[in-house]
Amino acid sequence: DDASRRLACYASDWRDGLTPKSCAAITFLWFACLAPVLAFGGAMSVLTDGAMGVPEVILSRGVCGMAHAAAAGQPMTFL
Repeated sequence: DDASRRLACYASDWRDGLTPKSCAAITFLWFACLAPVLAFGGAMSVLTDGAMGVPEVILSRGVCGMAHAAAAGQPMTFL
């Protein structure tokens, strides 16, 4: 019942939340989180002779991040 009442507000929630200030913060955090992954992935690729590289590090960081958030039991851990 609650979801059906909120359904009409979902589009405006997204539209209201995507301001230039929030888009700038999202972009900054995206690159701030991605930069170490690229650096460590590049170094790992050199050290393992290409056996592990950037794609594997991105995948493992994503899986470990989701596992940590799920084990923490707090929805805001994703942020």
